[in-house]
Amino acid sequence: SLRSGLGPARQRRLFEELAPFLNTVEGFVLDDVLLARWLEAIGEVPPAQLAVRAARRATAAGNPDSAVAVLSAAFNTQEENAGAVVELARARTEQGEYGAALGILSRYRGSEAAPDAGDRIRLLLAECRVLCIEATGLRDPRSAAAPAEPARMRHTDLFSQVEDEITALGKTPGIDIVELRRELILTRAECHSAHGRFLDNATYLASEEVETAAADLEFRILRSAWLCEAWGMTSRQDDAVELAAQMERLLPGAGLSAGTYARVAGKLLHTYLITGELHACERLLDSAAAAGMEGTYTELGQGLLHAFAGRPEPALAALLPAVDQLAVGGPAAFLPLAAAAAAYCHAMDGRLDEALQYLQIQRGAADGGPWTVRRGARHFAALAEAALGTETGSRRFASLAAQDHKRSAYAYELLARLTAMRLGDEDSLDEVLSVAASLQGDFAALCESYAKGLGNADAQLLLRASEMAGNSGHQLLAREISEHALGIASGAGDRATVRFIHRSRRATGPETAAEAADEILGALTARERSIARKAAAGTSNKKIAEELGISVRTVEGHLYQVYSKLHVGSRRELARTIAEQAGAKK
Repeated sequence: SLRSGLGPARQRRLFEELAPFLNTVEGFVLDDVLLARWLEAIGEVPPAQLAVRAARRATAAGNPDSAVAVLSAAFNTQEENAGAVVELARARTEQGEYGAALGILSRYRGSEAAPDAGDRIRLLLAECRVLCIEATGLRDPRSAAAPAEPARMRHTDLFSQVEDEITALGKTPGIDIVELRRELILTRAECHSAHGRFLDNATYLASEEVETAAADLEFRILRSAWLCEAWGMTSRQDDAVELAAQMERLLPGAGLSAGTYARVAGKLLHTYLITGELHACERLLDSAAAAGMEGTYTELGQGLLHAFAGRPEPALAALLPAVDQLAVGGPAAFLPLAAAAAAYCHAMDGRLDEALQYLQIQRGAADGGPWTVRRGARHFAALAEAALGTETGSRRFASLAAQDHKRSAYAYELLARLTAMRLGDEDSLDEVLSVAASLQGDFAALCESYAKGLGNADAQLLLRASEMAGNSGHQLLAREISEHALGIASGAGDRATVRFIHRSRRATGPETAAEAADEILGALTARERSIARKAAAGTSNKKIAEELGISVRTVEGHLYQVYSKLHVGSRRELARTIAEQAGAKK
């Protein structure tokens, strides 16, 4: 920090004084990125090997701009060095400049350069990755020409070519075959996930070929992060959560770069979300913040967690700055997700104009990138539209669920079926039961209890489902299920259950007396609530009729319904019940 604030001449003198002691066993060992940037600052050309190492570290740390700067300072044209081409392509890919990355790789392939076997494989893997990203539909806004359609299959063909070339190398001296195979495994796992092929990923990452490559701690953590997502998405939710918790415990002492840490934490966070483990999400975000992980990704993770739990205010506090940052600096793939979640939270809060504004941002953003990100954006967009009153809500989720089933993304299928059921689609009830019965985990059990309770009009089963939802952090879902239980118990004349629900709500309670009164009146119609409030305040039936412009007989009929639903017998008992719920003594 002190060095960067000095002029070039002083920086040079400082470097010359320290040079004899740098990167020696007895002296100082400087980070490659710092050393390369220091040389650049004093007008020296960083050695080629140092520049390549520094660029690799900078990209891994989530700072591809520094990688590009280091390579530009070290080489007049990066195409003269295969390692530099690989790192520059990786950096440009991380910047979202996919056209530039492909251009770099194409120019090198068309040159007379003859890379060694290891560099050739790394070049092919770099090309696999950028072609895979473009095949998802994500485009580089700075690239005028769209890639040819055959590119969608070409990157999968390149994987086979890389596999064949690694096998042909055998035990060639001077080439780290194990490291090349690990890089192939992680690139292929990323490709499977990007295209939503989770069953393929689960099979591939659990194969003997991958297991034998898993000695290195960083590789083992990365491989496990992809496997967590694959298991959580398909049908092994308990296994996914257990493995995610193991990796979470390893993270603090694993010595991962900032970029790798963020990537692993993102996969674990997604695993916890899709398996309904919201408290585990909170724990992971807290530990990530303690480890120094901050910025747009952290804000987005916090916002999605709160939105998923039904907490609009804290969700918007995190999502709105994330949307602003993503709109300016990317990555472009995450903007639709953040905007759709913000739209849903605005709609939940009744801010309809703001919800429509953020839906427009979501619709106008690039529709590409990893399948999970695109699917999450569609989920929140459909929720926002349903909250805005569109009539296509449940049908939209039924359609999403059918698509999820085709690609074996059963966790999202369950979520979509559940949401359709919550929006009033009675046909989804049996679908929820069917999908939930085939999955592991507490969230699947919660969904099964909810559907059975609704189907059998079983208030006690619904209460258990509501408790499960509350214990796992699903606040909005817990309240919705509780409302169903209250309605069923009221209709059945189950006075004990009604009072139990009211006592439970008072114990966990709303923060204000007005909110408490709203809760106890939640089983009533809007007109019944209005009359109940006036009657509880001591207003006569005649006065109520005059104020509302209805007959006294109509007021009496509404009061009869109120007394029946709340199991009270008089104005005084009605007033006392509402006051007790609000925490007052009458």
